[in-house]
Amino acid sequence: MNKKGSGIIASKSGFYILFLIIFAFSVTYAVTYVADNEIRIVDFSDLEKSVIINRVISCLSNGNFGEIDKDKFNEVNLKGCLNNDKFNILILLDDGWNNEIVSLGIPDANADSIRRYVLIDGEKTRLLVGYSKNVAT
Repeated sequence: MNKKGSGIIASKSGFYILFLIIFAFSVTYAVTYVADNEIRIVDFSDLEKSVIINRVISCLSNGNFGEIDKDKFNEVNLKGCLNNDKFNILILLDDGWNNEIVSLGIPDANADSIRRYVLIDGEKTRLLVGYSKNVAT
């Protein structure tokens, strides 16, 4: 019998066994990972808030995002820009001295609110947007 040939097969069998063990562990890990994380609850409320406030800011902006044109802050402009029938939106500009409010739809006491700081004529102003789902539609 050829001792060289048996040595080659015997030396490879350890690698084959090690490969099968590693492969079995990796397949088992992958299956349990997929089974455990199959159901995920995705919360889109933060994304919804960000989209709404960014749409309001872009409607009020004068070309530079975050710089508000005070002449655009009226109900007619916002209705034309937002074209909204799914949300009731209440928008408040507060510069510390004066408050200006525009409402699209019926304001709700349980509305979610978002606050951002914007510039009007170079002055920092707080923009507060409250919104709620319009249940009538």
